[in-house]
Amino acid sequence: MGLKKIILGMAIALLCGSLFGFARSTDIEADFISANALYSAGDYEGALQAYLNLEKRLSVPSFGLYFNIGNTYFKLGDYPRALVYYLRARRFYPFNRELQYNIRITHKQLEIKDELPWFSFVWMIPTYKWALVITIVFWAILFIGFLPISQIKKTFFVSIMIFLLMFSVLGFLYSYIMGSANFYVVLHKSRLFSGPSYKESEIAILKPGVDVVELKTLGEWIKVKAHNITGWINRKDVEKI
Repeated sequence: MGLKKIILGMAIALLCGSLFGFARSTDIEADFISANALYSAGDYEGALQAYLNLEKRLSVPSFGLYFNIGNTYFKLGDYPRALVYYLRARRFYPFNRELQYNIRITHKQLEIKDELPWFSFVWMIPTYKWALVITIVFWAILFIGFLPISQIKKTFFVSIMIFLLMFSVLGFLYSYIMGSANFYVVLHKSRLFSGPSYKESEIAILKPGVDVVELKTLGEWIKVKAHNITGWINRKDVEKI
């Protein structure tokens, strides 16, 4: 009898949890639609507030939410923050054409060059996708080994697969390293200092929209690398991607 009560209790708890999750999901979807309606009506301030409230409520925001927040900031003329959210959205779908276009025109508004190297696609692909490619290539090598074909053809195909495997492993490692790094976007014209204080000597002036990578932190200061320059910037002058 006791076991039945336990099982019944667990079933009720699971049902209640599912219903709560469904209700919360429905509420979030309704709020997202309302925010989109505000955006379509030209109420960008209202839409932005609604989107940001949704971002706070979601443990893992979506591509659509980040993309729409970026669009709203762009409409409001806050191009650095628009770029922040476009770059956050790029982590979900790095090759989305509309997103790539929006990033380009935002860079144009900020008068900065899109300086991504040709191999940037390597780290924009998530590690789990590289892991999937590695698994597929590995099994393909094993499969080719059992094919009833000539040794020359077998060696040729296996060589190609081994090259792809090595490339995929390097892609996985590079993506993991870059994904672990903290990138920031400069929000306004900011000074870069030689040390973590306004009393230190000024090294450079960074334009709004320039992206920098964190090297270390000390209180409210972040040591960053911007292009070939390394220095300290105050945390209030940047926003993490």
